[in-house]
Amino acid sequence: MPRNFQNRFELLFPVLNKEAKKKVLKVLKRQVRDDRNSFLLTPEGEERLWGGRHDAQHLEL
Repeated sequence: MPRNFQNRFELLFPVLNKEAKKKVLKVLKRQVRDDRNSFLLTPEGEERLWGGRHDAQHLEL
């Protein structure tokens, strides 16, 4: 998958609702923990790290 570093937008905003904040943090923690669908970016390119136990793409919210 090619990376889009030139034409992407990133947006930051506060999550003020406590329940929404809990849900957002839960999703972010699962994404960081995911070791099944991950890549390591190196100067030589991408190295696939697939095959781990934690798959954030198939977890219930």
